[in-house]
Amino acid sequence: MQHYTEEELQWVEEYMNTHFKNDIPQGYITHLHQHSDNAATHFKSTGAIEYFTSLIKKLGRDATKCHYVYSFGAPGHGKGEFDGLGGTFKNVIHGLIRATKTSQRGIPGVESGYIQNVEDVYNALMTRFAEGGTEEETIEEGEATTTNEGTEEGIQEEAAIEEGSIEEGEEAIINDGTIAEGILPRTRTKAKNPINKYHFFHHDTIARPIHRPEEKFIKLDGISKNYQFVATGAGLVHMRQRSCWCMNCMCMMMEGSLNWPESKTISGCTSSTLSATVYQFVKKSCVKTLGTGVTTTRADRVHEKNEMTTLLRPGDWMFFKGGEGDSQLVWLGRAVSKTEWSNQCIWKNETGRDLIAGHVRVARNEYAINVQWYTLKQADNPLEYVIEKAEPDPIVNNNKELLHAGFPMTQVIGSRSRVPRRRNVRSIQSDDYEYDTPASLQTSEGHWFRKEWGNVWTIAQEDKDIALAKVGLV
Repeated sequence: MQHYTEEELQWVEEYMNTHFKNDIPQGYITHLHQHSDNAATHFKSTGAIEYFTSLIKKLGRDATKCHYVYSFGAPGHGKGEFDGLGGTFKNVIHGLIRATKTSQRGIPGVESGYIQNVEDVYNALMTRFAEGGTEEETIEEGEATTTNEGTEEGIQEEAAIEEGSIEEGEEAIINDGTIAEGILPRTRTKAKNPINKYHFFHHDTIARPIHRPEEKFIKLDGISKNYQFVATGAGLVHMRQRSCWCMNCMCMMMEGSLNWPESKTISGCTSSTLSATVYQFVKKSCVKTLGTGVTTTRADRVHEKNEMTTLLRPGDWMFFKGGEGDSQLVWLGRAVSKTEWSNQCIWKNETGRDLIAGHVRVARNEYAINVQWYTLKQADNPLEYVIEKAEPDPIVNNNKELLHAGFPMTQVIGSRSRVPRRRNVRSIQSDDYEYDTPASLQTSEGHWFRKEWGNVWTIAQEDKDIALAKVGLV
């Protein structure tokens, strides 16, 4: 399934870029709704779902613009057009095989004339559906062909021969399925159905074997009872027990699930009036823990987070991953300098052992960050932030949960405040006054909460989506 998904998706994108370029402005498909039957071995498994959630990253696509949905047909609810199409192809092949028992012509498009392997099936289907009408075949004298006995066309042809209106050498077909004696062979196209709407793929597993390395995943609980899955991030999915294709559900799913909470009910879902529970999406994890790319991916994440951390300066904005059960999937923070760290906002543990920074354990070669936390101003507005009331002082955090940093924020309400840097403040003693005058007016770490109180900041949706897209990767 994985091999053919990548191969077919690439072909479709190339075809659209060639014939429908205006419909694929990004150069690749950004909204994908995949459907298959409920086969647990081939499609509906934890490994298959993890692969689907990781497909965006694997293909190098922008996770903030790509929205993938996977729906499965429920057992006992009939077959879809995909099953019907497969059944049609099977019946065609069976019919061609049966025809070889009463005809010496062999199967069109197959070199041997008979179905012996999967390549023969591919060639037969290509000839009939994808290349239909491009070549001609000849019906030899006395060879059986399609009968039209009892039809108006057959009666007219028979009468014409008896009356002599069809001369010797002209094409005619007799209602018993044979060509009339003395009449030249008739030509016809190979395919009765040259619809040219199908593209077939053939993979030679002997010449190009598909390797299946050992893989392990966090088990996706309840997968057998759920039938609609929305890819939230690599190894993260929102799933629900019943599928719905109403306009409200389709629009919401195609907008993406990056901002969805642990459980999500789509407003206006026409099916949810029957049972709200089975039409509610629930967030689950199916992260790969063993297999190709796991070690490399972890090393890449650590390197990326450390690189982001080393570039931090006091005042820079950051997003951290929220903890399990937190009200927010990602938390906004701002880097604040710390006197003990030589007035820097970050500190690296360069010793050979784990140390405690603040109240956080920092392993060797890991980084700690001094963070002033912010929170959403209102729950229904995911882009406006204010300073966190519950945490008035900066808190030291490990960079393990760092998602995104260095992005801009726009202040929409409040007065401008200088970024706290905790500079050493020297006093200038004046002969005329008995109190000290500070040499630096820079806001200190302890006064930052008071200075920021009442200020409102807004973030661009694109920057928040970048952080949300990485939630499943940390």
